[in-house]
Amino acid sequence: MSVAKKSEVLTKQSLLHNKNFLNLWVGGAFSVIGYRLYSLLISWLVIELTGSTATLGLLFVFWAIPNMFFMIAGGALSDQYDKVKIMWFSDIVRAISLTILLVLYLNNLTYTPYLFVISLIFGISNAMFTPARDALLPEIIEKSDIQKGNSLREIVNQIAIVIGPLIGAIGVELLGVGEAFIIPVMFMIFSAIFIKKISYKKENINKKEKKNFLNEIKQGLLIVKGNKPISFLFVCMAIFNLGYFGPLVIGLPYLSNVVLQKGIIGFTILEISIALGMVIGSVFCSKVNIFKTGLVVAMCTLLSGALFSSIGFIGNIIIISIVLLLIGCLVTIINILLYSTVQKAFDVKVLGVVLGLLNFMIVGMDPISFFISGIAFDMYEVRYVFLLGGLLVSIAGLIGVCKKSIRQLVTS
Repeated sequence: MSVAKKSEVLTKQSLLHNKNFLNLWVGGAFSVIGYRLYSLLISWLVIELTGSTATLGLLFVFWAIPNMFFMIAGGALSDQYDKVKIMWFSDIVRAISLTILLVLYLNNLTYTPYLFVISLIFGISNAMFTPARDALLPEIIEKSDIQKGNSLREIVNQIAIVIGPLIGAIGVELLGVGEAFIIPVMFMIFSAIFIKKISYKKENINKKEKKNFLNEIKQGLLIVKGNKPISFLFVCMAIFNLGYFGPLVIGLPYLSNVVLQKGIIGFTILEISIALGMVIGSVFCSKVNIFKTGLVVAMCTLLSGALFSSIGFIGNIIIISIVLLLIGCLVTIINILLYSTVQKAFDVKVLGVVLGLLNFMIVGMDPISFFISGIAFDMYEVRYVFLLGGLLVSIAGLIGVCKKSIRQLVTS
């Protein structure tokens, strides 16, 4: 066996035998299932109660706005405090908020304003979890393993996303859409149990070195601004999310229920198709060490935009599922390469706030995207909304291809 081959085997073994990585891996999977169940169930509950995509869009705005602003706060906090405790607390808060929603439903008190408050709480707690999770990874594995670690984590996460809609559909059929919220509550609790088991050296947590909260955020902004290729990439991803996330989240349940007349089963098939594509993309990134990150991200973005534009013009659920599978594959390659590049490029002591800023740039477009998409699907044909979203995604990819600093961005 060659030295390179032995090194690869040792890398795989070190990750799969790293208890901290495994706990983050499994706990993250439970968290993803819980989140996907929440997203599916709340979407179906709102459509069932109101029949309005505008209301659904506004509900996700209430989730996205705090999620956007608290991403930066969560990143700054994760640089100064225990990341495991932040993640654990986030899981518990999400479990409690969904338990409250379940109790309200069982007592026939599921009024729209209550759903908005629950969505607000869920968005804040989710924003605290994400940057802490992403900043923790480089502290529990070797730097050379980061792309592989992200890929392995994404494989499990996407398998969890496949399982999530299936569990949700079965739960709705057996229990009812409201009663099924007990399932994501349990998954959030399971996530908290595994996250709590993670133990790592908190080298960057030093009371003497702790900075003013706002100064921490300002420092992160200056650091990102000083890295031109990364900052341009952040902007491209913001444009990408503006065109992609809103039409996807608001459009798929509407497309399945109203246009294709396939109900929640059709919605589940579409969700699973994206998730399967994401699994394929994750496996690809775990096997192939991609060096020219910027060019690959830009080309994948351009292609995914072209595919996304076609969804509304296809009337066959099987063909739409294939298109969504390809999009899921491309989007996952983009995400893994983007986060791996950032995790390698910045010092671990400021990584939390940098990742918080990245997430802020990406999800910062979510409220706008949700709001516009919710109204657009009520006013215009589905095909035109997906077409416009796909064009915006393609513009983001085109900027990346044309911008030399992004095109030449590589990872070590």
